[in-house]
Amino acid sequence: MTKYRKKPVVIEAIQFTGNNIVEIIKFMQERANGDKSRYLRYNAKKGEYFIPTLEGEYKLTEGDYVICGIKGEFYPCKPDIFEMTYEKADSEKSKECIQYIAKITGVDEETVIKVLQAEDTFIVRLLSLQVGDSCKG
Repeated sequence: MTKYRKKPVVIEAIQFTGNNIVEIIKFMQERANGDKSRYLRYNAKKGEYFIPTLEGEYKLTEGDYVICGIKGEFYPCKPDIFEMTYEKADSEKSKECIQYIAKITGVDEETVIKVLQAEDTFIVRLLSLQVGDSCKG
């Protein structure tokens, strides 16, 4: 069986606390580009919210994260899965480091990010080659 690793992509997400439904609605509306078929739905009879996804509607429960994927699609994610799968991409420390590198090198921040990503890819490949070589015995 072939193994696969998830590609490092940046997504936007918001956690439903049970008290921030207005924020959830705004989050989705701002990213749906006017496509009302992608808005959060409310079932008044059940008192429940539903997220329209590519696979159908999914119930939004307290603690779930609402994720806007790389193609602008929405889907819920349980907190334990979210915590295992994602980490914050825009920490203040990272931003400060990128700004500092851009300042001292005289290049724009986007270029710094691309170089760092390329370096990460190179290191991962290098390490996998070294591990592969050491496994050959």
